[in-house]
Amino acid sequence: MIILVTGATAGFGESITRRFIANGHKVIATGRREERLKTLKDELGENLYTAQLDVRNRAAIEELIAGLRQTGRRLMFSSIMPGWRWDWSPRIKPTLKTGKT
Repeated sequence: MIILVTGATAGFGESITRRFIANGHKVIATGRREERLKTLKDELGENLYTAQLDVRNRAAIEELIAGLRQTGRRLMFSSIMPGWRWDWSPRIKPTLKTGKT
C-alpha cells in the first residue's frame, strides 16, 4: 500500500509517516519545509517519496493527485478529518495562524 501523508514534516504527520514506514508501507510525504522532507528521506529511506507543497494551495494538491493518477494505480482517498471537503480551509486556517486546535 502507498499512503499519502500531508504535514509530514512535524507533529502527527511526521509520527504517522514514521509508523507507516516502520510497518513496511510506502509513503508519499508532503510538507512545506523542503529541508525537513530531505531529512526524513535521508533517515527513512527508499520507501519514502517526498513532495514539497502547502495544503492550503488547492492547485498544488490537484497537481499532485493528477500526477498520481497518471501512474495507473488505483487511488483511494480517506481523511482523519470527518466530512473533509475542499471547504476545509476555514477550519484549518485558524489552526495554522494560532497553533491551537
